[in-house]
Amino acid sequence: MKTIQVLILAAAVALPGAALAQAAKPAGKAGASYTVKVSNGRTVAVSSLSFVPQGEATGPNLLKKPLEPGKSISLVVKAKKGQCLFDVAGGYDDEAEITGSGLNLCKDKTLALVD
Repeated sequence: MKTIQVLILAAAVALPGAALAQAAKPAGKAGASYTVKVSNGRTVAVSSLSFVPQGEATGPNLLKKPLEPGKSISLVVKAKKGQCLFDVAGGYDDEAEITGSGLNLCKDKTLALVD
């Protein structure tokens, strides 16, 4: 089974200043939410994608439908207040897996999926 690593880009490249400031703010006292722009740089659709807080086993699939090749989507990732580090897991239609660790959603707002 083929495993695809993810490329994490700095948030400042992907979002203008005002959007960056908004996306980094926690949503309420009990938790936070982060908006992450995910782009599919492969020639195969992404069938599932989850952001798992480090130390937890699994997370929900955030895609409502497959992310087609060359397309991008903004996903909202919910977290506990102050929680920044996430692992990324998912899969493609060709059964290749997506794995990545240590994504800091307090700083990184863009995820580029590539070969």
